[in-house]
Amino acid sequence: MSNAASITLQQLFRFNRGLPHQLAAIASLEEDIKKNGYDAAMRRDREWFKTWSQDGKQVDLGPALQMIKNFEGVRLDAYPDPGTGGDPWTIGFGNTRYSDGRPVRRGDRINMIEADMMLREEVDRIAAVLGRKIPHWVEMSDNQKCALVSFAYNLGTHFYGLDGFKTISGLLHDKRWANVPAAMMLYCNPGTNVEAGLRRRRAAEGKLWTS
Repeated sequence: MSNAASITLQQLFRFNRGLPHQLAAIASLEEDIKKNGYDAAMRRDREWFKTWSQDGKQVDLGPALQMIKNFEGVRLDAYPDPGTGGDPWTIGFGNTRYSDGRPVRRGDRINMIEADMMLREEVDRIAAVLGRKIPHWVEMSDNQKCALVSFAYNLGTHFYGLDGFKTISGLLHDKRWANVPAAMMLYCNPGTNVEAGLRRRRAAEGKLWTS
């Protein structure tokens, strides 16, 4: 049976640490208040409260969010893939799909709040996938997890175990963590016009990993 008891903002923000799932919950709460009014929205059986009350130790993914913002940049109007001149269209901080699975389309436009929300949801999703796939995840520091989240945001959520990622996958599997920053530098598309930028990103991820 769900708990429909009300909650106050004072109670809520007493525990706010600015974690991605909390920021996502606050944004959802704001929308709930706009649509349904304060009294209806401030109940413990609302969807935003389920997000707020995620069980287990929460990882501080703030460094991953900041790194992704720094390297991805933000665009509020949808733009085409450089290679195809069309699909997949991208918006915000490099998102090609919305949180409900809809693909970004030509002519789409979002605001900065929506861009932040999409990024936070994607970062939470990536961290959840990595947590299920990568051995020893629970033993890693928050900064190590954040470095891998940024790496996966750029190179693919399911990179672990794929043929093109055998080196870094092997190091993570065997817990040879000291070698991970050097392995990250293998993935910067040498000889292309994006190599310099990717080298800077991999170096930043490696520095975060060791900090």
